Formats: sequence, C-alpha cells, structure tokens
Amino acid sequence: MAKLSVVIPTKNEVEGISYVVRETRKVIGEEGEIIIVDEHSTDGTLDEALRADENIKIFQRDGSGKGRGILKAAQVFSGDIFVILDSDATFDPKDIPHVIKPILLNQVDVVLGSRIKGKMEKEAMNFMHYLGNRFFNLAISLRCGVWITDSQTGLRAMRSEVIRSLDLVSEGFDIETELTIKCLKKGYRTVEIPISFRCRKENSKSKLNAFSDGLLILRRILFT
Repeated sequence: MAKLSVVIPTKNEVEGISYVVRETRKVIGEEGEIIIVDEHSTDGTLDEALRADENIKIFQRDGSGKGRGILKAAQVFSGDIFVILDSDATFDPKDIPHVIKPILLNQVDVVLGSRIKGKMEKEAMNFMHYLGNRFFNLAISLRCGVWITDSQTGLRAMRSEVIRSLDLVSEGFDIETELTIKCLKKGYRTVEIPISFRCRKENSKSKLNAFSDGLLILRRILFT
C-alpha cells in the first residue's frame, strides 16, 4: 500500500484545523503522514492540531506565504503520494480517497480536486474569487492546451517523484498556479476529480487578497 503524506499549510486557522487533522487521520490511517507547515500562528492553531492528533509533524515555514509552506513540505515528506490540503475545512478530507484513487490505479500522475465539477455550498466562494478563478482557469488552459476547471484548488495529489521534479519557486498563493502549469507543461498525466467545497467556519477569514494575490497569480501564469 502506498504511503500518503498529507501537507496542510496553516496560518491562524484555529476554527477548522481540528476537523481537518482528525478527519485526515481517519482516511489515511496511522501509517500515513500528516505534515503541518505553519506560518507562526498566534491563535492556538498548533495546539488544536496536536490535540486532534499528537502524531502530526509540525514545521515552520522559511518565511511567509503558502508557497513557502509547500516548498518546505516538499523537502521533508517521506510518502509515495504527496497530497496538499487547505487547513480551513472548506475542503473535506473525506475526498482524499477519491483524489488519490486514479494515482493508486496507475492511471495518472497528478489529480486536481475540482470544486467546479463537484458540489459547492452556496456562498462558499465569493463572487470576486469565483470570477478570478474562472479567468485563471481559462488563461492556464489556453497556455497549456489542456482544459482545467479549477487550477487554484486547495486539494490536489501527485506522485512523490512529480513534486520533487517541479523545481518550485512560488512563495505565496501563486503556488497552485505554478503547480498546475508545471505539471501540465512537463506532460504529467493529469485529471480532475469532483470534490465538495464548503463555507468557512464561523469567525474564519480567508488570507487571500483578490487584488494583490490576483496580480501575483497572473504574473505566474505569464512567466512560468
């Protein structure tokens, strides 16, 4: 059985982290690896994560930004399949088995969990983020010649050799764009699987800035 490494980037996500960690452990089993890469959370996120599962591995990012968290995790993980999962409980860990199945069956190398193809709760994605996501999907699809419905997804999986081959450089939210484009440009077999997407927990706020991060993502599309 392939060993899973589930990477959960965190920054002040105390409202959702317990659910994410607890449900992730249920679906990957004790032999799986949960890696939290934190950005110096001050709200008790790490304490809650450890209460949910004392066997998680915790690292601090080398600097700020979600991309730096992924870069750190890519250096320390030990599994056969590398899974990235957002920490805010909008993506459901129960979808992990569906996302990794095509990889386990040796059908593909990379799987993107698509919110657009799946079931999205009303108001789970605000209008500006929805428009931005659709625009970026179109731009990436035209750039790479492969139709992608959810390039910015926070739930994706890939073979260990894939993540190690990508030579990633993104430090912020543009990491999803870089991951998507580089996997497609390198010719890795990529598929999208429908997943669920839910509203954030009460008092939980997105760290994404539609304008500044949108410009960062657009630049990544143009120059990757």
